[in-house]
Amino acid sequence: MKARSPFLLRIPGKDKGKISTIIILCLWSINATACNFASPSKNMAEPPPENLRKPLVTSVSINDARELSKPATKNDGFGSQPEIVLGNTIKGKAMGLKTNLLFNEDISGEEARFDRLENAVQDIHTNFNDMKPSIQRLVSVEKDLQDLMNQLDILLRNEPISLRNRTPVNLTPTQPAVPTQTTEHKTAKPKAETKVKKSLPKVDRSKAIIRALRLGDHSGKTRLVIETTQDLKYSASLDQSENLLILSFDKGSVEFNPSGLSKKSKLINAVTTTSEGSGSLVIIELAKASDLIKQGRIKPNKDNAYHRIFIDLKR
Repeated sequence: MKARSPFLLRIPGKDKGKISTIIILCLWSINATACNFASPSKNMAEPPPENLRKPLVTSVSINDARELSKPATKNDGFGSQPEIVLGNTIKGKAMGLKTNLLFNEDISGEEARFDRLENAVQDIHTNFNDMKPSIQRLVSVEKDLQDLMNQLDILLRNEPISLRNRTPVNLTPTQPAVPTQTTEHKTAKPKAETKVKKSLPKVDRSKAIIRALRLGDHSGKTRLVIETTQDLKYSASLDQSENLLILSFDKGSVEFNPSGLSKKSKLINAVTTTSEGSGSLVIIELAKASDLIKQGRIKPNKDNAYHRIFIDLKR
């Protein structure tokens, strides 16, 4: 009679088939897990489609810059659904933490509730650590894109890029300058200025000529000055009703232009001249009624070679 081993398990015949099936499934799952047949490798990145592969561009034209500045579309391979890159090479869809479902399960024990909260915080921290490298790369890419946009903006406006001007540096040693001998020049004393006497024009006194009439407004009066080549007799009469001053000369011709004289005095409206026999009349129209204050003569002197008649009218 054979001895039975104490470790031998007796299995009834009706359960032997079920036990065998369970053992076969366990062995197959272990083998598939060891060979990594259950799930494809996440590290194997699919190559981009042929239509998205473009040659490397080494120079950018104005048209290329305009194309680069346009926003990306679906035709460029960008979809409307955003992707989040986890880690360095893992790609995946937006995860969604489902924070509104974290505490749906009703747990009464405080220790179990704290464990659930700690697990949720740990999951958030783990996911953030996975996304942190991608976020840092996005920040650096954004800075590079901003610099590129600034350069493209300059190219589109055709603005020249200002460069710093560098002055050339002379590398050869400079020789010391030879001192120049200075000679003292004696300055000549300035000569005393000699006063030049003003020469008066020669006056032809053989002809009786009324050559000039000057007007000037002063404090409370208006002065008329008449220049003649000879000491001519005259008469001055003031017509108060017509506001006229009439100067009558017994001889002599008028050789000055009366137009424009009224602009030199506020009391004078107009000046006209006319000849009367061998003499002349000078008619002065006044802007308002006035009185004859003073009149007189000034003989030729060192300052003026002509005879002068002055008449003062009240303003």
